[in-house]
Amino acid sequence: TEDLALARRKKPDVIMVFLHFGEQYQRAPNARQRATVELAFREGADVVLGSHPHVLQPYELRTIKDRFGREKPRLVAWSLGNFVSNYRMRFADGSAILHFSLVRDAAGVTVPTDVSYTPIWTYGERDGDKVRFHVLPIERFADNASAALKLPGKALRRMLLSLADTEALLGPRDAAATRARASR
Repeated sequence: TEDLALARRKKPDVIMVFLHFGEQYQRAPNARQRATVELAFREGADVVLGSHPHVLQPYELRTIKDRFGREKPRLVAWSLGNFVSNYRMRFADGSAILHFSLVRDAAGVTVPTDVSYTPIWTYGERDGDKVRFHVLPIERFADNASAALKLPGKALRRMLLSLADTEALLGPRDAAATRARASR
């Protein structure tokens, strides 16, 4: 609360909080994460980005009123997963790049909008006695025939499973679908 108070005194357009929290390998936020994010939003945070569980957790765009009476859309990404890792277990080898815009509305308030994501997968390729890591945007590599980096069959299947897992957890990738979800 002290850090958020300090941030508010600076009168920024947006307050973004990055938290290292949550239980490792759990694909849903726990009660402590939820309480922490509610506190951050109540104290004026606009965007909360989380990490630590080593797996993706959902994101939410929802309208919340802070303790100052400002009701507006706020964004939380509970966990963005691993961007680059040597984890070879299911759910820990995939992640997402979160995209969103910050837009000043008609009232002059800056809000997060147009949330979408790019599913990524980390591939470790042996190069002699070293491993060379590739962070692959899955959509560009799903068609192994035209991809610049040819994946072995087992790796391709794991990448496609990661894509299915990501879409099952996060839903549609486009911003229009996220806006429809947020308005419910």
